[in-house]
Amino acid sequence: APVLSRLANYDDADPLRLEPDVDFAFVPAGRPIPRDAEVVMLFGTKSMIGDLAFLREQGWDHDILAHARAGGRVRGAAAALLRVTWRLALMQPRSASDDCH
Repeated sequence: APVLSRLANYDDADPLRLEPDVDFAFVPAGRPIPRDAEVVMLFGTKSMIGDLAFLREQGWDHDILAHARAGGRVRGAAAALLRVTWRLALMQPRSASDDCH
């Protein structure tokens, strides 16, 4: 799970970290999402627009799209609307106006 700059609740990952058959790891800024990850988790954020920009700055948007295109799973741990919004936002082409919001 990439560590977003405004991650809402680190403890959302506790059930995964405590599961003995799950090798869970947070990916810190400046590191790529591992190519061998089975699932990329996106946790809730206190500022989705700001964290989407942060995610892109880290290059994680490319990592996540490559992961999904290779058949990997991407999951969100927040409300369904947040998951859908992240999915749509990652797949939208960037424009100059994106940086103004």
